[in-house]
Amino acid sequence: MLEESTHKIDMQIAAALDTDFTEIAESVYSYGKNWTRAEQIKEKINFLQSCVILSSSDEERQNFEKDLSSEEQALTEVDFEPLSPRSGPVCSQLDTILDKHNITPQSYHSRSFIGNHCHKYITAKVYRELTSYIIRRTQECTHKLSILDMAFALRDTFNELNDAYRDIHNLISHSRPIDFDTIPTIQTCINKYMTFYRKNFKHNVTPKQHILEKHCIPWMKKYGFGMAFHGEQGGELIHASVAKLERRAAAIRNKETHLKTILKSQHMQTSTQLLSSAPPIKKKEKQNKYANSSLYDF
Repeated sequence: MLEESTHKIDMQIAAALDTDFTEIAESVYSYGKNWTRAEQIKEKINFLQSCVILSSSDEERQNFEKDLSSEEQALTEVDFEPLSPRSGPVCSQLDTILDKHNITPQSYHSRSFIGNHCHKYITAKVYRELTSYIIRRTQECTHKLSILDMAFALRDTFNELNDAYRDIHNLISHSRPIDFDTIPTIQTCINKYMTFYRKNFKHNVTPKQHILEKHCIPWMKKYGFGMAFHGEQGGELIHASVAKLERRAAAIRNKETHLKTILKSQHMQTSTQLLSSAPPIKKKEKQNKYANSSLYDF
């Protein structure tokens, strides 16, 4: 949603050239999604123009002029192409902030975050840095008030949305026993988040939001634990532990016995009561066959 909203700012920058627009916006207006290529060529042209002025000999100056002419020709060959999502001057730079915090949107997951990347993102430091960057980058492109207002409104909206979700995340995304006195607080936070989402975003409620709104509280009341075990990381952890048990039981040929061994071992690992009541494994002591021998026995 953040990229979609940021792309709208890029489209406004590319829509019409204005006296309030900067050189970056001029390139976006003139070249569309090819603006980065045009900016690179312009930088080379500026550099070569300086080299021509500062050249120390006629031969050197002629070489620089030749290169300059070549770059100027290359600039004329850059065609205009309409902006596509994440190709504009603002939206295309968001990944640099995410990379700084080692967060990678997954292309196979509709550029959503998974696992630890979710935990990293849902901290005020990260998402507020993203929204603040959007304002700074927009100001670098234009001084037009209507577009700047869009950037400030985007910052306020997404900061409030992420703040609301962060409160829920901190309350339920753990594997500890739930303090039932916190259930009303959790419900209030969920209601606040969903109300704000419905008010400010016209998207349909996602399946995960439906689960959050309708099923998380009843589940925690019934089982008395946080939701961490049912997150993606919990599933990945179980998958890793079962795969490890499968490797251990690889020598068991009977399929039924093989499966029972894996399930029994996995159940023992996840149930602390069973684990504490399990008899200790007796380790055989290695006996030294020469322990009772003397030097004269050899």
